Amino acid sequence: MEVLMAIVILGIISVIASTIFFTSIKGSNKTTAINNIKQNGSYAMDIMTRMIRNARSVGVGGSYVSLVNPDKGVTTFMCGDNNGDGLLDIASNSAFLSSVLISATTVPRIEIENCDEVFALNSGEPGVYPDVVTINFTLQQTEVYAAEGGTMTFVNSVSLRNY
Repeated sequence: MEVLMAIVILGIISVIASTIFFTSIKGSNKTTAINNIKQNGSYAMDIMTRMIRNARSVGVGGSYVSLVNPDKGVTTFMCGDNNGDGLLDIASNSAFLSSVLISATTVPRIEIENCDEVFALNSGEPGVYPDVVTINFTLQQTEVYAAEGGTMTFVNSVSLRNY
């Protein structure tokens, strides 16, 4: 009887310990996913914000923004399937801004949730107030279990300095 009670108690302790172990691993994976998303989104937002702020002029369509740079070169940020892998990302003249820290062959990958209205323009008045470009996108980590993945929305309004 004592041996049977010892086995039951050890079984209960094993179940509790394994539950705690797997819960902590799941939480760690979710934290890693959120950190990857935040790092990729912040990088993309910083690059786009800096270039838009210093642009001479901008042209905006929901999934792209085209800039005339101070050196009169043109840069276009485009949201879509830019490398043909079926995943949505943001690229600038073939340089990828989202998923830069995770290679295209690595699973899971960071992806834009929707490219329809990433960029919007509020036209200013020349000499009075500048154009304002709003950037709004949501990143998600693909190909992971729902409990381990994550999404994060990034929003910023950028006014041009050169107007």
